[in-house]
Amino acid sequence: MLLELWRAAAHTLEPAARRVSAAEHRIDLVTGGVLEMWSLTEPDVARGRKYARVVVDEAAMIPNLLAAWEEVIRPTLADYRGDAWFLSTPRGFNDYHRMYEWGQSPDYPDWMSWQMPTHSNPHISRDELDALERSMTDRRYRQEILASFEAENEGALWRREWIDESRVRSAPEHLARVVVAIDPSGSKRGDDVGLVVAALGADSHVYVLDDLSGKLGPDEWARRALVAYDDHHADRIVAEANFGGEMVQSTIVAAGKDLGIVAPVKLVHASRGKAVRAEPIAVRYRNGEVHHVGRLPALENEMCLWSPMDAYSPGRVDALVWCCTDLLGVRPAPRVSPPPALVGLSKHVGIAENTGERDDERAPLSDEQRRQNRGQMAASGQAGLRSATPLYRPSRSRL
Repeated sequence: MLLELWRAAAHTLEPAARRVSAAEHRIDLVTGGVLEMWSLTEPDVARGRKYARVVVDEAAMIPNLLAAWEEVIRPTLADYRGDAWFLSTPRGFNDYHRMYEWGQSPDYPDWMSWQMPTHSNPHISRDELDALERSMTDRRYRQEILASFEAENEGALWRREWIDESRVRSAPEHLARVVVAIDPSGSKRGDDVGLVVAALGADSHVYVLDDLSGKLGPDEWARRALVAYDDHHADRIVAEANFGGEMVQSTIVAAGKDLGIVAPVKLVHASRGKAVRAEPIAVRYRNGEVHHVGRLPALENEMCLWSPMDAYSPGRVDALVWCCTDLLGVRPAPRVSPPPALVGLSKHVGIAENTGERDDERAPLSDEQRRQNRGQMAASGQAGLRSATPLYRPSRSRL
């Protein structure tokens, strides 16, 4: 996308360009202005620069958009008191949606946002829009054409209604086992560290108790995991060891000495893909065998927005999967009939790590069986909101 945009800009601005550097993605204009382009895949490349205006295209597709804004983009506007434009097709309730909400709120006077559905583009014919409406699913049409923030990704393994229908207000009084799972971030971009607490009930159902994930350093996530282990009277901490296994364990042990908490740690290795590990757990959700205790919005959004086709690593989802895998003793299973949402995503249903004593060879339950499985629940629906182009502009009073 960056290469296409660069080529178009270089061609369009060639008559007004004094110097064009393809290596730097920089165009110096005869007016004295400068246009630079760079990718937010590695936002740190913008550190130390200064701009009068920043335009972020397809902003909803950028993982950790708010972190890139706060840590990198916003500081580049300080010298010139510049502004920033964020343009994108929506992609659920993520950081881009939060920026849109800022633009709609009087509490953020520096922000404005607008809805721009495709119908407002005078260069696209009504016949073409009608053809798109006939050929696209309702949800896809609302997102891509009407610019609506939709609650989930069609390619996601989880569905929001599965979570809502199985939600409970409180966990059972008697819990068989409690596990704290950590998915340390192996990314240089500072992705969230997944940290989830879940328990196994006497009914052999999983109850997700808490999501403590966030942008945490090693000492922070180790301390947070240990405090959660102590608060929830957990049986052990499960930690993914793909990124420095010995470091993960030693960090937890060192933090435990400071806090006076000794916790058994089980290191697990992801030797197979995320989709393969997550699919059996998604089936359990569909069958009504996993319950969220109260609302865990950040975790639920990631579950319903992440698709196995996405490039980014979902830390919260990974931690959840490790929790459920450990509690349920899930092993790689023979091929079963998956729910419609899972068809074609993987040739095998299974997970990477053998962490229990029994096989998971159960096919998805029927709707009637799922209804019988569910106990006290609090279902809720979420309406799609209108999308917009968020704009940050310093208040006039500060200029």
